[in-house]
Amino acid sequence: MDIIDCDNLVIEENEFSSGSFSKVYKGCYFGNPVCVKVIKKEAVIDKEMLKFIDSEINILRDLLYQPHKNIIKFIGIGEKESLLFLVTELINGGDLGTALMNKSIPMSWNLRIKIARDIAEGMAHLHSKNIMHRDLKSNNLLVGKHWNIKICDFGFAKELQNPLTNTICGSENFMGPEVILGIKYGIAADIYSYGMVLIELITRQDIEERLPQNSFDLDYEELEKKIPKDCPRDFYELVLKCTSYYAKDRPTFKEIIVMLDDIIENIKQQQLALGGMNSPRVVPELIPDPKFDESSIDQWFMLSLLPEDCLDNPTSTTSLEDRDENVNSGNSGVESTNSCKKSNDSIQSYSSDTNSIGSFESISAEKINSNNNGNNTNNKEISDNLSNSTSTNSIKSNSSTSSSSSSSSTKSKKRLSWYKTCSIN
Repeated sequence: MDIIDCDNLVIEENEFSSGSFSKVYKGCYFGNPVCVKVIKKEAVIDKEMLKFIDSEINILRDLLYQPHKNIIKFIGIGEKESLLFLVTELINGGDLGTALMNKSIPMSWNLRIKIARDIAEGMAHLHSKNIMHRDLKSNNLLVGKHWNIKICDFGFAKELQNPLTNTICGSENFMGPEVILGIKYGIAADIYSYGMVLIELITRQDIEERLPQNSFDLDYEELEKKIPKDCPRDFYELVLKCTSYYAKDRPTFKEIIVMLDDIIENIKQQQLALGGMNSPRVVPELIPDPKFDESSIDQWFMLSLLPEDCLDNPTSTTSLEDRDENVNSGNSGVESTNSCKKSNDSIQSYSSDTNSIGSFESISAEKINSNNNGNNTNNKEISDNLSNSTSTNSIKSNSSTSSSSSSSSTKSKKRLSWYKTCSIN
């Protein structure tokens, strides 16, 4: 565990996020821009909350030595007076949930599939370390440079010693039915949450509440009405698989990566076929803008990554992170300030290869990403600020003992018959 030197940690006065027992600030550590979660220890009197904090620190420590490009980089932990500081890299693009609800940000299917793959790669890395996130949702996914997605907020994460647990925690709209019902669950609950993120990614609408009379299963008839007509068929079928009511019917993240690669390849082949035949038929958003080189799927993705004001300049490489220094992009992510100058050498992006292995047997045959010279913020001001916030326990509980009234095979058939055409706490 890296212990940070608090004397060299500068924290800005204005918080940009708050949780049930912490607040998050921008800051600088030895001149490098960072994100600082500040926890007032004496405010955390609940033993259950203390357990979660301890677990988060231990998991971040483990991830520090096994970094991944799609997981927030942990820098260190510090303690001063009555405050505990968890320091991570700063991601200026804001959270995915906010970006999805901002309709002024264009998002092609290429980009959405790239985002889905980023999340799956990061989660596959966590699961390979027997770490369950337990609060995967779009607001806990940060948008980095070139739309690189980073998983954050490990407050509810758990290193599984046993394959199952029954602690009810997370965000209810993203929880698997087994979690809400208080049934013992395993890492497949993260897959269900991922499926709910995919629904947001496809529809760009808020997740609707699931009802106890339906055993907290999704209403697939209503969901289908929200699916855009141009959504790639297999992308939607992936949602159906990930949100299977029974955990045993859900794919693993390694299998999901394979499925997404198949979808990407299918799109590529479809685009090449349409171009080669000079067909007048148009597949919405799957054909690249004619201004851009169509030689690779990566360049098709890059079309989606460019801000609207760069579309007339095909050579522009402006990213979401760079752009917000000059232009308000409409994303509610944190705006850049003069307190920390970006440095190309600071907070490097880590990458590691995740082998795409495994397959999913039921996949269909047509498978269609400064130095700061100011003064330290007074710790007392932060402490007072934290005191003014009432701590609310985000552990959700439900006493419902509703049980499923239909069999696994019936539910599976129902799902596949409907289709016809991502706060820092």
